[in-house]
Amino acid sequence: MNKLKENVSKNFAKSKKAPLLLKMLFGRKAMATDPSPVVSKIYYGLKHYSIDNDVQKVHSKVMNTVRDLKVDGAEILSAKGIEFNTKKLLESSTQGKYGMLLTMIAKHFAPKNTIELGTCAGFSSMYILGGLEAVKELDYSFLSIEGSKSLVDLAQKNLHKFGANDRRYKLVNDYFENALPKLLHDNMVVDFVFVDGDHTYDATLKYFNWLIGNMGSDGIMMFDDIRWSHGMFKAWKTICTHKGIGISVDLGRMGLCVVKHDQTTLPKHFSFYV
Repeated sequence: MNKLKENVSKNFAKSKKAPLLLKMLFGRKAMATDPSPVVSKIYYGLKHYSIDNDVQKVHSKVMNTVRDLKVDGAEILSAKGIEFNTKKLLESSTQGKYGMLLTMIAKHFAPKNTIELGTCAGFSSMYILGGLEAVKELDYSFLSIEGSKSLVDLAQKNLHKFGANDRRYKLVNDYFENALPKLLHDNMVVDFVFVDGDHTYDATLKYFNWLIGNMGSDGIMMFDDIRWSHGMFKAWKTICTHKGIGISVDLGRMGLCVVKHDQTTLPKHFSFYV
């Protein structure tokens, strides 16, 4: 009887996953056959990113920095008065395959101007900077904004251990609401944005609307933790239908958008879980 219950439970679980698996399968096929060069670049980059030598090297360097943090990580006080110990910092930071995804995007699309919302301990910054550094002779700038002074100090130490070029990046200790309007001055073109801040519906859409006006055509916007909450996922779905978005890709934990200011057709949406 117990065996029967176990089998029924397993089959029920599989049946619930079936629509998602089909969506992912057909999403991959649609990406593979889409004529857009941007879609093709994303598809083949995602398909092969894990075996890219440069990406693997960046990941190894980040993991060495993470191991150091495990040894000497102290209690950190966040901007909102929440205590983070080393374990919580590691759990909330971008690592592993999603970190390598950031490296791959930065390397293959070679953005000149990159903005990150939410530095935390600096791991996602390292993955992005590692990808930018892998592009020979790329004249790039990288700006990351974080509300917690303690986390900015920790990220600075981690970036130094990582070996990031301190002439190419800048960490800004400020709230997004204060920093972004000052930074997004007239005629500033942003090529790549990674949003990993306040995971609420209103905040995510607010940052998106502030940023998209400064995004170049074919610029890439990535959102972390799109399934963090109902509100966050609702914000992601709203962004996917925005008239300035040409392509959106649901990657599971993250969402990726390609900006098309002269969009004349409906946005294309794909699912490709990494």
